[in-house]
Amino acid sequence: MLKEDIAGRKLIYSTTNGTVALRQSAHAEHVYAAALLNGKAVVERILRSHRGQTILIVCAGSMGMVNLEDLYGAGYLVDLLSNALDESSDFSDAALAARSLFRAEDAADCCCVPVSAA
Repeated sequence: MLKEDIAGRKLIYSTTNGTVALRQSAHAEHVYAAALLNGKAVVERILRSHRGQTILIVCAGSMGMVNLEDLYGAGYLVDLLSNALDESSDFSDAALAARSLFRAEDAADCCCVPVSAA
């Protein structure tokens, strides 16, 4: 995609991994699809509608494995949640690790294709 002339055009990116994660989450009472682009709005909605409830963030990953970009995105969501909740909130080690990655790295360093290839 970096070689294509897409400046000023809309790009729709489709992922089979996200589809798998959504299908596996289908039996949950509430499911939200979040990304860096809409993460703040999703977290605000969750806090409005489900404050005090357990929140599970599912990373789509790739072929059943964790991938860096999804872990970074999860860390962004955890960071937003931790900033909005009081200190008595409990986060799993996985959530804290994801948040640490988000706080320590730039998004461009966590994508599949090096930004310098552009």
